[in-house]
Amino acid sequence: MKNSVLLFAITFALFSCQNEEIAAPTEEIIEEVQTTVSEAQSEENNDEDAQKNFDFLEDYASISNRDELELQFGEVNLTDDTVWLAEGTVMKVVTKVINPHNWHHITYFWDESGALESVEADYYMWSNVGEIKGSQRVEAKNGLYTGMLLEDFIAWNGADIKFAGFGWDYAGNIFPNQEGQLSNSNVDVTLINKQEKYDGYDFMIGDVELNSGEERMKNAPVVIETLSLSLINEEE
Repeated sequence: MKNSVLLFAITFALFSCQNEEIAAPTEEIIEEVQTTVSEAQSEENNDEDAQKNFDFLEDYASISNRDELELQFGEVNLTDDTVWLAEGTVMKVVTKVINPHNWHHITYFWDESGALESVEADYYMWSNVGEIKGSQRVEAKNGLYTGMLLEDFIAWNGADIKFAGFGWDYAGNIFPNQEGQLSNSNVDVTLINKQEKYDGYDFMIGDVELNSGEERMKNAPVVIETLSLSLINEEE
C-alpha cells in the first residue's frame, strides 16, 4: 500500500511539470513526494486507530456506551431490544451488535441510567421464533470460548463443576463457590445441552442439579452457551 502511494506520488509529481523535459526529480519534487507519502501514511494510521481489534470478549467490554458502538460498528449493525430474565421478573435493555469485520454477535446490557452493565456472547444464534440460525465461537482471554465441550471446560477448570439442568430460565447456570480456575475468573459461564436429538440424557432436563463428575455425565452433550463479562469498568 505504501509503495503504491509512493509510486503514484512520484508519477504525479513528474507529470505535473508541464512542458518540461523529463529529468531526474528535483529537490522540490522529492519534498512534494515525501509530503504526499507522509499524509497518506497518516490517514492510513488514523483508519487503523478508528477500527479497534475485537478478537476477545474483553475487547468488546472496552466500549462503555452506545455512541461508541455506533462509531465502531455502524448503526446498521446495531439492534436495540429488551429481554426478560429471572422467569420474567426482570427486564433489561440491550443492544445487539454484529461486528461486520468478524461476524461476532455480541449483546450489551445497559442499566437504568444507560451505563454498561455486562457484555455477552452466545454460542447459538436464535431467530425470533426460537429456531437456530447458526453458531459462533467467541473467545475470552483466559482460554474459554463459546461452544467449548463440557469435558474440555472441566479440563480447563481443573476440577468438576455443579450446574443447573436445562429447559428453564436458569438453565445451565454454574453454581457459586466452584473450585478450580473458575474461582478466579472474571468471565461468567452458562452451559447448554447441544440442540440436537440424543438418547440417554433426559435426566439433564428441568430444575435439577448436575455434577460433571457423575458417571452418568460422561460424554454428555453439553457445551458453553454464554460467556458474560460484567463489572467492565473495573480497572484490571
